[in-house]
Amino acid sequence: MMLNFFLPWNPPHKDGESIANSFFGAKVVRHGQPLADNNMHYGILHGGTDIKNRCRAENKHWIHVDHGQIGGAHGPGDLTGYYRFSRGHRSNIYREPSPRDRYRLKKLPVKQLPWRQPDKRRFIAYQPPSQFMFHYCRLPPDFDAKWLRIAQEFWPEHEVKVMDKGKKDESFFEAIDGFVSFDSGLACECLQRGIQILMTAKETWWPNLKFTDENREKVLAYLAGRNFTIEEMQTGEALFHLIDNGEIVVSKGVA
Repeated sequence: MMLNFFLPWNPPHKDGESIANSFFGAKVVRHGQPLADNNMHYGILHGGTDIKNRCRAENKHWIHVDHGQIGGAHGPGDLTGYYRFSRGHRSNIYREPSPRDRYRLKKLPVKQLPWRQPDKRRFIAYQPPSQFMFHYCRLPPDFDAKWLRIAQEFWPEHEVKVMDKGKKDESFFEAIDGFVSFDSGLACECLQRGIQILMTAKETWWPNLKFTDENREKVLAYLAGRNFTIEEMQTGEALFHLIDNGEIVVSKGVA
């Protein structure tokens, strides 16, 4: 099994370089160098799309690394918290969690609060995809209008409000009964709090399952096995766990 971690470029990205150099088991390489069996890259905007396209053309594995769904958002230069690893896609696509994923869930700061009982005095928050995501995923012009209609049909007793991206305080979570987004990490926080979510991305880690404790635990275990800290990358825990659950593929060929 060979693993390359490509350094971000055009422009360079210091956080991405730090993550690449921290990942035990990976060879740190620059763009233009040959692909390995598995190829990691931090972010889409700094050369990640080029690496993805090369991997598909040469039948190699591409693993996208970005801010995680667990542990909150990161600012520039802030390497605390969790980063996500997703094979073949820019965001995690739900797969059944492994036994090791389920064990890891118990170790992480993940909540599983009771499902919130609906209250018409709360509202439903709709977060549109960014303009970059509209372009990258080639979304149709009526994408938001379509999903706003779906959200209103799903929660007919509630007002649906469009909201901007950004960190949210406790008052936001207290004011909503549902959250609709493309694949925002904020949706994971809502899920942990027992707030219903709808994901508008075609492929996502929450494929709009039924809101049961079993489904939520399976999804959170799946994410736990694909979110790691810098320290866990340095010790090798991330490497061996990602091999175990199949995000890093030991056998040849693209799954």
